Amino acid sequence: KLYHSSQFDVDVFPLFHPTYIKVYATKERREEFKEDVKVLKKLLSERKII
Repeated sequence: KLYHSSQFDVDVFPLFHPTYIKVYATKERREEFKEDVKVLKKLLSERKII
C-alpha cells in the first residue's frame, strides 16, 4: 500500500524491512528526499506505517 507524504510530495511504499523505503519521484525530488529520509522514516514510524 502506497503512503502519500504531503510534506515531501512523494508516494512511498514501506517495505518489510523498515530501513528500506521505495520512492516514486523525479530524480531531482529523489535527491532532495535522500536528505530527508530520516525525517520521513520518523513520520512514518509515528503513524505506525512501518
